[in-house]
Amino acid sequence: MPLISVIIPTYNRARFVGQAIDSVLRQDFPDFEIIVVDDGSTDNTRQVLTGYGDRIVCIHQQNAGVSAARNAGIAAAAGDWLAFLDSDDEWLPGYLSVQAARIAQYPDAAAHMTNTCSVAAGGERTGFFQEIGFAAEFRGERFLRMHRPLAAIVRYSISIFGAALVRRSAMQRAGLFDTRLSIAEDLDLMARIARQGEFTFCMDELVEAIRREGDQENLMAQSMKKRVERSRSFAGVYESLLAMDGLDRGERAALDFVLAHCRRALGNALLLDGKLTEARREFAVSLRHQLSPTALLKLAATLLPPAVARRLVRKR
Repeated sequence: MPLISVIIPTYNRARFVGQAIDSVLRQDFPDFEIIVVDDGSTDNTRQVLTGYGDRIVCIHQQNAGVSAARNAGIAAAAGDWLAFLDSDDEWLPGYLSVQAARIAQYPDAAAHMTNTCSVAAGGERTGFFQEIGFAAEFRGERFLRMHRPLAAIVRYSISIFGAALVRRSAMQRAGLFDTRLSIAEDLDLMARIARQGEFTFCMDELVEAIRREGDQENLMAQSMKKRVERSRSFAGVYESLLAMDGLDRGERAALDFVLAHCRRALGNALLLDGKLTEARREFAVSLRHQLSPTALLKLAATLLPPAVARRLVRKR
């Protein structure tokens, strides 16, 4: 039985999935299996996967989304530890060796994570932990161990599964990916796993999250188009977590902080759409989680004519 099961979901990524698989096969740690779940691709992904023969396990299913594909891979996995890689990203040499060393040192941890390098279409490289401000938590060290990681996961929105190694038993206790979610599904599960035990974090950038040509523009357009849906999805995840038993004061404070921010963002989007009554309700909910002069001002703005209210929101 392999120690690590590597799960790669893919959908119409025939041009890139081979690079992702090759980055796993080049690892100098040998005790792993690769499970590729083809989520109903209509390009020549199947032919690309066939070329790897018995070096990978292939699962083909009707298109059901990335969460369903990952869950199918988890169900087929034989390893005690689960690793994930998106089919257009790559692991750098040594990734699995570093993760295996963490397993040996901290076998009871729920998950081990490394830093990720975001590679823009123009070649610019940015460390993910640095970008989100989480690097400050390391205080100049290269390694960080958190016994209760939930507060950090939600406050910094750490949810890149491609850089996470998760203990199977922790995943089973947390539950799988919620297939009802199309937004915030990664954060939802990562936060639930963070309730199952300690996390370790490594500052080394051992994963490349590659942004292909057009990806950033498409993502930005989708984000603007779905800003209400996005905010509601994140708010729903945070509220579900806040309703869980056994949270400590720091975890509750972190969840109140992100919920207040999320509800303000939702109020902004609704106000800009001219839905002042709904926006007013969201700003009021935001204030219940965290007092904020900005939220108070925006709440007051919902009592003004829509055109005036929109101008105020755009200025802040």
